[in-house]
Amino acid sequence: MALLRARETRRKVQLSARLRDDRGWSDVTICDVSERGLSLQSSSAPPKGAFVEVRRGQVCVVGQIRWSHGARCGLRAQDRVPVKTILAPGADADEPTGARATAQQCERRAASRPRQALPADRAAASRRAGRLLDWTSVALAGVLAAAVVGELALTALARPADRIGAALAAAR
Repeated sequence: MALLRARETRRKVQLSARLRDDRGWSDVTICDVSERGLSLQSSSAPPKGAFVEVRRGQVCVVGQIRWSHGARCGLRAQDRVPVKTILAPGADADEPTGARATAQQCERRAASRPRQALPADRAAASRRAGRLLDWTSVALAGVLAAAVVGELALTALARPADRIGAALAAAR
């Protein structure tokens, strides 16, 4: 009979935090904490297998949802969870010490960030630039060819025109 490994010590808590998944940011409540994961409750739990980020104050826990049932879910952390830091008094304080901050300063996600170009967007932009370069080179080659043909035509017609002009001048 195989010996079962002892379950990690879990601390029952009720702590507010923020969760980011494919749908964006949402508020969650941390229900229990262990060194390997968290139990979370939210208005709509992420599906099993989703990779998420949970933030509480300066602590960021990244992991995968291992189970999800209704509004509750279990997160298996990628790295060890800093339990003492999460449970420390004031761990979720958004205010800088000694000063009262505005909501804009507290919420670091409030500042808009420039949108990062997706690889498909960069590839499409590269294709457009390549097409523009192709058409520009074709147009320049056409202008150069027209200039050469014009010069040749001018040279070819200049001699007979000079002869006609000389003949007309002598006939007068």
